Amino acid sequence: SLDPSQDLLLRTLEEKDKEEKCDVTSITPYTGFNILINILLGTGPYALPIVFAQGGLLLSIGFLTVTGIISYITCTYVRECLSIANALEKVESGSSTPQQSVFSYTKLIEMSNLAEIFLNFPAKAAMSILIGITLYGILGFKLLATSESLSRGISFLIYGDSLKLKDILPFDPDSLMLIIFTAIGLLFCLGEYGDTSLLQDIVGFLRTLCLFLLLAGGVYSILFNGAAPLESLKMADFSQFQNVFGSISFVWVLHQSAPGILVPLRPEKKATLSFASAYLFGYLILLGICTSGVLAFANLTNDCRTTFPCQLQNLYNINFVAIPVIGQILNFYPVFNLSVVPVISITIRNNFLELVKGHQPEQQSREKTTKLEKLISALVTLIPAFILAYLFRDNIGKLLQYTGTISGFTLMLIIPCLLLIYGRKKAAAENLPMSENIHKSPFGHPAILTGLILYGVANCGLQVYYWIQPS
Repeated sequence: SLDPSQDLLLRTLEEKDKEEKCDVTSITPYTGFNILINILLGTGPYALPIVFAQGGLLLSIGFLTVTGIISYITCTYVRECLSIANALEKVESGSSTPQQSVFSYTKLIEMSNLAEIFLNFPAKAAMSILIGITLYGILGFKLLATSESLSRGISFLIYGDSLKLKDILPFDPDSLMLIIFTAIGLLFCLGEYGDTSLLQDIVGFLRTLCLFLLLAGGVYSILFNGAAPLESLKMADFSQFQNVFGSISFVWVLHQSAPGILVPLRPEKKATLSFASAYLFGYLILLGICTSGVLAFANLTNDCRTTFPCQLQNLYNINFVAIPVIGQILNFYPVFNLSVVPVISITIRNNFLELVKGHQPEQQSREKTTKLEKLISALVTLIPAFILAYLFRDNIGKLLQYTGTISGFTLMLIIPCLLLIYGRKKAAAENLPMSENIHKSPFGHPAILTGLILYGVANCGLQVYYWIQPS
């Protein structure tokens, strides 16, 4: 028999072995937090301040808060569904062991495959199309925002005027930057989520630094140049509801990438900490940056080519372009989207490959994907996003709005609810011990699910109503 110290060591080694059994490169909770922050705050800090000004502070803050809470709740639904799918595969293959929870995350199963496991192939195909529409829009926006900011930043560095390059070059510098950034993004789309760990950690640190600079810039302008009188600001302009709805919903859509973060995250029990802290941090940063931006710049009318403070811009980081050093750092903030492009692209790529090749229950499915297949699917991912970015290059806000309204909101709210309902039915039919599932959502009561679905359907119906109304 073993003495207590040997027994403790053996159980520790067994636990470590259990945690390491997954089919992708593992990541730490800190890296998981950084990936989530890079997704949540990749767009909002420079895209939402103008939306807050147009829609009104109270309407925008209210919707940011409600949508953020809903997004977190439905993300816990995706987490539970992923655990049920893993359990079903273990039971089917007979690979479960007494040392390992049947609900542990050992295989990466994308959201489209969750639909197939719980429902059928047509549901998977519909999910893949929905994910594609949403993510192509998100990716196109990030490519476009990055290229425009790069062009403005380089122009100011050389000429002290953020638009000078546009004036003197015989071609559009934004389009050139779009081509370059798309090509760079392609290089990062050939691996897996865990392969970007170092990139995520570095960008996560730099992004946090820039976020605080954005927040400090707005507060600085308020303290030294004065805030806009509250009576001059909109509080709730419901004629802008579609804009507010689409743009804010866009920010909270990360569910399609959740499986790719959850499966490699070790230890699994830290997943809740990573997700909850990322959501809270993201919400507070967005609230602070957007509110201070509106108070600081919403009532100004001068342009930002050479002066600060200036009129609130469609891309908020451009408001600071005329500030030496700090302005240039902030103007290159969208370049950090380099860390998000692989995550989004890999998600689209995996869903595309699994739709074409079919669901493969064996752990070696990732190894069966050749480099040529990854290259082709990466091109299928980035070329449509590039085309979208180019088509919307003169109206970047519309791309954000259109992507976030129906497809993005459905993917964030309605789909996770339906997956949880059918996933639990499947678990009950297979007699899975759900009481032992550490990933079970605490928000899965039928009343909550019903309320969320009704809220989602009502909001999507309202968006359709706005679309069909005469302009």
